[in-house]
Amino acid sequence: MKNEGRWHLFVLVGLALLLVGSVVGCPPPIEDTVAELEERITTLQEELLAHEATTQAQQHEIQEIQNKIEELEKALEEASPPTPLTKGELKVHFIDVGQGDSILVDLGETEILIDGGDKSSGVVEYLKKYVDDPLEVMVATHPHADHIGGLIGVLDDFEVDEIWLNGDTNTSDTYSEFMSAVNSEGAQVYEARRGDTIEVGELVFKVLHPVNLSGTTNNNSIVLSLRYGEIDFLFMGDAEKEAEATMLAAGIVPDVEILKVGHHGSRTASSRQFLQAAKPEVAIYMAGKGNSYGHPHPETITAVTEVHALIQGTDQYGTIIVTTDGRIFSVQPPYSHPIEPAPIIEVINLSISPDEVEPGETVTISVTVTNSGGSQETHSVALKINGSEIETKSVVLNAGESQVVNFAVAKESTGTYRVEVNDLKGTFIVAEKVVQDLFLEIVSVTSPIGKGYTATLKAETSPGAQCTIAVYYKSGRSTASGLYPKEADSQGNVSWSWKVGTRTTPGSWPIVVTASLDGDTVSQTTDFTVY
Repeated sequence: MKNEGRWHLFVLVGLALLLVGSVVGCPPPIEDTVAELEERITTLQEELLAHEATTQAQQHEIQEIQNKIEELEKALEEASPPTPLTKGELKVHFIDVGQGDSILVDLGETEILIDGGDKSSGVVEYLKKYVDDPLEVMVATHPHADHIGGLIGVLDDFEVDEIWLNGDTNTSDTYSEFMSAVNSEGAQVYEARRGDTIEVGELVFKVLHPVNLSGTTNNNSIVLSLRYGEIDFLFMGDAEKEAEATMLAAGIVPDVEILKVGHHGSRTASSRQFLQAAKPEVAIYMAGKGNSYGHPHPETITAVTEVHALIQGTDQYGTIIVTTDGRIFSVQPPYSHPIEPAPIIEVINLSISPDEVEPGETVTISVTVTNSGGSQETHSVALKINGSEIETKSVVLNAGESQVVNFAVAKESTGTYRVEVNDLKGTFIVAEKVVQDLFLEIVSVTSPIGKGYTATLKAETSPGAQCTIAVYYKSGRSTASGLYPKEADSQGNVSWSWKVGTRTTPGSWPIVVTASLDGDTVSQTTDFTVY
């Protein structure tokens, strides 16, 4: 605070003390120093203890004293010189390594590297400008090549004191080469689990995830939080919504200023619930320009902007550096424009119906075309059958729209036909209808059976046959519930259950089952005994 502002504060405090002195007998202030403010607060607190609240007026005096103590404590806080929150300026480099992650945390002569992009990331040359050998800590969030590939070169060129892994494995050659470099480094190697801390110099990283290796490779990613003074960072690796949900359930998602967005801005991460808990001011995703995955996905951009965070990405801004003294932070390059996702066209949900027909019958082939990007796009949908192009249709989709595209085809020749719609593949069969002779067989019937109990008859016949049952007693054909016509299922099974009346005459009684299909009818008769 400037001296002039402080003298204004002292004058206000003096006036407040004059008022308190008139109430409880305190002398007026002489010189408003921090020590004297502390002394007067102590004096007022002693006066407060000495007062007896025996009358309403005295209770009012006590309340006045309490109010003035609060005012003086606030004045004391503002008059006291600020205590430095941190020791030095922290820089966090979100390094542009294309489609991958690499983050350098740099505080003076202390450096921590989180991931290294792929083998061609160029991260080694970048680090040579900033790392004072040794590199204190290396963190590999998970064993995907776009996170650990560049770390192989880092291990070759730098001495590394500690290496933190999540313990997950991978079958790739990159993973094998990385682990060979880890084992040759001679560094202390740790497996990160929730509750661990990575302490290096003035920095303390908290491990928020994983609890154990129970998810996919991405959802087993190491998630780290870092507080520097009053500025909080959250580094998500490739953790997705599944991992976010476990942290939300545990109540450990911190309120942060800087969020490294999970999984390159994919729609599989950054749930609205997670973002609402983290409340980032700046969200930084790391993705390659024009990457084939469509990162960042528009759903993520929308979700981030809904929590009023500024979103920046390495695909549009290049390397992004956050600098902080623990009280305030700055971002270079500064935020200059909103992220506009490119059109992302997907052809999905191939449907072939029916998938088996007779010659000349129509098959309907359908796909859904979606545009999850940020602008209108025209897209061609091509149908090929057995490698030959049959038809092409164009669709115009605005951002967020989808459309079903249908093709109708009929083939006279029997055989199996291979269907291709863009990258989707399927088949349908054209075959002559096989006419089977109608048959009927009674498989079982409940017998003998007592009066008042439920009988069941099971039969097998041709699939789709229309079937009836007739049960005859001494009094005639039974009208019991359950003895209604049925259609045999796709396996040719059919069954009936009915209750034998309590007044049914004991004896052996006939049952007639009939099946009909395509004009043919067949019947079978059996008996069951009632006692």
